Amino acid sequence: MGRRTVAFFQVTCPHCHKPTLLGPNGQCFHILKGGVVCGYSLPILYHEGNSKYRDKYEKHTTPPPPDMVSGVYSWAPASGDYAQHQEFVMASGSLHLDPAFNYLFLWTTPRDNKPVANVFYASSGTVIAATVVLMPLNSKPQNYHHFYSNYEPHFQYLADGPGLIIEAPDGSHADFRVYRGERKPSSLLHTYHPNAQSGQRIV
Repeated sequence: MGRRTVAFFQVTCPHCHKPTLLGPNGQCFHILKGGVVCGYSLPILYHEGNSKYRDKYEKHTTPPPPDMVSGVYSWAPASGDYAQHQEFVMASGSLHLDPAFNYLFLWTTPRDNKPVANVFYASSGTVIAATVVLMPLNSKPQNYHHFYSNYEPHFQYLADGPGLIIEAPDGSHADFRVYRGERKPSSLLHTYHPNAQSGQRIV
């Protein structure tokens, strides 16, 4: 899998609670008391995550339970693949909107059109191959995780890299803001307000 850094996330650091810019392999550089660097980084490996992240990691690397009768369930056949895909979608994913479920997400195909995982549809009992890694952005940064799918017709493309900054809602604004590079606010590309389910393309 190739690597080209695309998305950075402007978030409130879960550790030091200060605004910070994080990429898939970056860390928070705020200085804490005693001159110690915060050092928080977004989880990619299993042991780096909190309990919720580890639960999602386990779910999406394990086949569905035999008694599952409703819903959709996706999983990668190898747990090592899940970590690689998490890093890859953060580094190379393009930004899209799912208007049906009202969230922004990063999307990529690590192996082009070749399958990377399986998807089980409980209502029909069928399993299909999935080519897409999809990481929703509607959770707290420490809980960012991906699942597997195929591209749906209702998905709406918003932007891709290089140099995107995705600013999550915080106490000063309730919308997502997408910038190109660090020349804010002049480089604002998109806004999206989840509660109002509306957005604006700036350029």
